[in-house]
Amino acid sequence: MNVLLLSDFSEVAINATHYAMDLLREEKVSFILLNIYVPDPDASEEEKERKRTATKARLQERVDKLRERSLDRPHCVNGHYSEDNLVNTTRDFLVKNKIDLLVMGAVGKDMRHATILGDHTFEIISKIKCNILAVPEDVQFREIQRILMPIDTSVSLHSKNLQFLKESKYLNNTQLSVWELGNRIAPDQRSLSTSAFESLDQMQIDFFKLNDVESYDKSIWMEVQKEFDVISLLAKNIQICSHLMHSKHGFYLTAPNRLPIFVLHD
Repeated sequence: MNVLLLSDFSEVAINATHYAMDLLREEKVSFILLNIYVPDPDASEEEKERKRTATKARLQERVDKLRERSLDRPHCVNGHYSEDNLVNTTRDFLVKNKIDLLVMGAVGKDMRHATILGDHTFEIISKIKCNILAVPEDVQFREIQRILMPIDTSVSLHSKNLQFLKESKYLNNTQLSVWELGNRIAPDQRSLSTSAFESLDQMQIDFFKLNDVESYDKSIWMEVQKEFDVISLLAKNIQICSHLMHSKHGFYLTAPNRLPIFVLHD
């Protein structure tokens, strides 16, 4: 398994890396820690080179620490430095390294009351076709037992959309709760077809339907924090992604998210 770790050395990025390594502790994984440095165009060449050298040294320091952390695990850790933009570099890595999972911070705790994801994270989810794990800053790893999948049926749903859940052994024997959300999110939605979930025979699955009032009820989304270990979203379900993750009217504006998020691409 190949995992790309996007890191700017921030606390939220470091925490996301640690979470992913703990989640995949029994899996044979090649981790690539990617850091991107964007030189200040107004800086002198001497200053650019000084910062370039410092960034590369810091990257190597992080790689060394992660290697120490993984001594008793089947993990390989390497670092990569780039000065290209975030989206281009990430896309290039997906192709060249056959990346299975991309890991990054969701949002820092100071911004958690405004959005479920930061701007860079949302940009990656919108523009990069790869399964993504986004982790909030102060979330500590715990065994995944219950997964919440909010969904609307404004788009077609097939078993291939859920392939990541099927192939991830560390998600075996978990409980998947599929919540179909109210019509205000998807006015033209059809009835949810459960056939796409039949391939997930290693999971226990239940289905619920929330009306409009329930879908925007703060108490429900606060309760989610207690009952579930992770949220799973379909990247193709753009309407619900916008409502959940990056809207001023989003669910988590008043109920900040403290759960890791899997975003699934097919």
